[in-house]
Amino acid sequence: MFDADFCWILEDAYAKYKKNPKLNRIAKLTQNRAFDFRELEEVDRATGRTCPIRRLELPSNCALAKQILWMWDSSAGGSPDWKPYPAEAINFIEKNYNKDMSIVDLSNKFASIDLNYTIDFQRQLQINNKTQNQRGIKRDKLKSPYPKLGSAIQSSISDDEKDESETTLNEPTYKYTKSTTVPKDLKSFAIALPDVPKEDCCICMGSLQDESGFPASPGEDCCHVLELKQCQHKFHALCLKAAFDSDKSKSLMCPYCKKIYGEKTGIQPPGQMTDRIIHTSLPGFRCRTISITYSIHSGVQTQEHPNPGKPYQAIGFPRQAYLPDNKEGQKILKLLKVAWKRKLIFTIGRSVTNGWDNCVTWNEIHHKTSMYSNSAHGYPDPGYFTNVIEELRAQGVTEADI
Repeated sequence: MFDADFCWILEDAYAKYKKNPKLNRIAKLTQNRAFDFRELEEVDRATGRTCPIRRLELPSNCALAKQILWMWDSSAGGSPDWKPYPAEAINFIEKNYNKDMSIVDLSNKFASIDLNYTIDFQRQLQINNKTQNQRGIKRDKLKSPYPKLGSAIQSSISDDEKDESETTLNEPTYKYTKSTTVPKDLKSFAIALPDVPKEDCCICMGSLQDESGFPASPGEDCCHVLELKQCQHKFHALCLKAAFDSDKSKSLMCPYCKKIYGEKTGIQPPGQMTDRIIHTSLPGFRCRTISITYSIHSGVQTQEHPNPGKPYQAIGFPRQAYLPDNKEGQKILKLLKVAWKRKLIFTIGRSVTNGWDNCVTWNEIHHKTSMYSNSAHGYPDPGYFTNVIEELRAQGVTEADI
């Protein structure tokens, strides 16, 4: 959920979009963030990655209108990391709080947004109805009010961006190069398009017939538009080159459909991955269990890491993970071994557990680190195999690699 101050800015841009959807579909609100109101997406202007957004109109007597906020602790220990509940859930929680309810179940009311939790007001806890895992909650007061319907503020969009959004889309305003030279690093992934289509580049959110959002290097000979060979999505050549250069793995993920070109590698520090069989069954399985051990030691970051020369901490190692020793589990083990070899299992960044920077953390490939259901990371979990295979696929690791 966006904070109140940013919602004023969004609402102002959305009002301009409603007046003229063609000219004001894209709001470039910061250097790196744009919002596509037609598709309801937030766009990272550097990489083209998108995430869905939604706009809610709530009653004037709701909790947020009264500047009341309910939050839950998303950390797994250490310093709290408070995250707000969805807006409609905040109102529901506040209503039950004012009725002096001791507990309230969110699962029936908010099944569509997967809030399978019970709120315990007396103990100030959120309880997962499936795993019984507990998180802290708190009620807070907002410093700024959220916008009300009909409210307006002075737009925070710069004059340059206003001029840009008001430019007519009927004719190109930029005389683009006729070069057919493809940047060297992208030759195996993309081809130059001599005829520029009337489409938008989803990286910079500008028309392909206009200038790229990224400048060319002095004397650089480069075509204007590139088309990726397999998915055939089109981008400004300089935008796609910038997206490629921002990824230290030297692979390319299509900013539109997420297809990976080349072999994606990560920045996982050196270590060891081992596995063994243990003669205990996981809940829901009648077979032995594969136990995986990851061993990584603290060290110093190199040029491929976020902060070269600074130390990184490997906290909580060795780490264990578990799979059933059946056909599906053995396949996932092979995929995980490929991901380990490509340095994709772990990365270096901020730990969600303690909030410290420069720590070795999991890299969006979920593991079952407990054999049992005493936590969210144990068994049984009917959707785990499907989910982890999709997470591996998102990292470019598929069955074709084993």
